[in-house]
Amino acid sequence: MTAKYQYAKDSHGKLVKVNDLNRSTLPKSAKFYSIDYGEELRPRLGKIRIKHFAHKPNMEYRGSKETYLHALSKQLFYNSYKECLQSGEPFYVPYKTHLKCDRLKREFGFSCYYEEDFLKFDISQHFTEISMEKRDDGLIPDVLISSPSSGQKIYVEIKVTHGCSEEKINSGIRIMEFDIQDEQT
Repeated sequence: MTAKYQYAKDSHGKLVKVNDLNRSTLPKSAKFYSIDYGEELRPRLGKIRIKHFAHKPNMEYRGSKETYLHALSKQLFYNSYKECLQSGEPFYVPYKTHLKCDRLKREFGFSCYYEEDFLKFDISQHFTEISMEKRDDGLIPDVLISSPSSGQKIYVEIKVTHGCSEEKINSGIRIMEFDIQDEQT
């Protein structure tokens, strides 16, 4: 079993995982905020219950237009991709392909597709700019990755409660949609 709120932002806006915190080394003045709405949270670092972030007592929780899981996933993707761009490390996206055999094509006039395989493509070599929630031609993708040299772009959409809008799908812009079920996905 996992706790609902495993992540929060610290006072500098940096993403923090509650399991990385230690009661003995955590300063009393440390403050944490919810990813979805910015409400102050408290780390619960007990020995009996699972570590988690909780809303402060007697605080009216207002919620957000986006879910905690959506906000977290978007932030994790953004951070990970940005880190790859800064360090020069590849950011691989897997894709499914069919292996093809053309050995008998001349003799019989057809190719055989005999197996599915997953390959990976380093998109960070082509898409070197990233922004979050940036308006683009009247649409606002969760994350926008783009190539200044070619002008190409990809909308990165995080699917938690609903899929990508028809307007974005019909825009003609490439879309990568990630279906997120929980913090482990």
